[in-house]
Amino acid sequence: MILAAVAFVSCGGNEPTLPDNSVISARSVIALTGSTSEIASVRVGVFESRLPVFHSFAEAPFQNNGFTMQLPATLPDNLLSLIRGSFTDNAAITGNPDARWLPHTALVAFCENNNIIGTFNLIGDVDIENRTGTTARWVYVDSDVSVTDSFDTPCVGFRWCTTVKANLNLRKGWNIVYSYIISVELFGEDLSAGSHTTVSMTTQRPSGVFFVWTFISLEDEFPFNLLDANGFFR
Repeated sequence: MILAAVAFVSCGGNEPTLPDNSVISARSVIALTGSTSEIASVRVGVFESRLPVFHSFAEAPFQNNGFTMQLPATLPDNLLSLIRGSFTDNAAITGNPDARWLPHTALVAFCENNNIIGTFNLIGDVDIENRTGTTARWVYVDSDVSVTDSFDTPCVGFRWCTTVKANLNLRKGWNIVYSYIISVELFGEDLSAGSHTTVSMTTQRPSGVFFVWTFISLEDEFPFNLLDANGFFR
């Protein structure tokens, strides 16, 4: 997929500021690829390791180019994992050390015949040329916990490496986690030679960033790994 725009910025934006974060309200969805005309419903859930197997736990109709999703108050234990298992032994964890969470949630578009046709993402200040930007994701935790950590993820093909700096103050229930690509260092003249990406993950909403809701067709991918930010957690 090729996008001609260098920067993707909204002056109005969608502010994810609901007090309990348990309702996702999307309006004026922008189709980065494909079209929203065939979308019948939106489901939130988790993908298995191999696409497109998807397990949903909430659903809403797609109407007037948007949707309002009520998230469940709790999630079953089989969807959750120990939060300390997602970080290093050096992570600073306060609150419940045995807190369990679901860091991977996806908002998926379905057509009338119940097939997956794409995904939704809330993104802000995306600069495709410099490969930076912010994405907001909904994360569930079963008790209050705070985590500070910095770690390197395994390099993909020994060439594409990532450092994650996490500063999360999570409250029981649903939280919004903002993932921001701080910098991308190329190992050569272009990305094919490899790169090192530094990502910040925080529950503190970044100031001065306006967000827009976007749709990406299942056949396409975002032009860089911004939208995979929460996938760093195992």
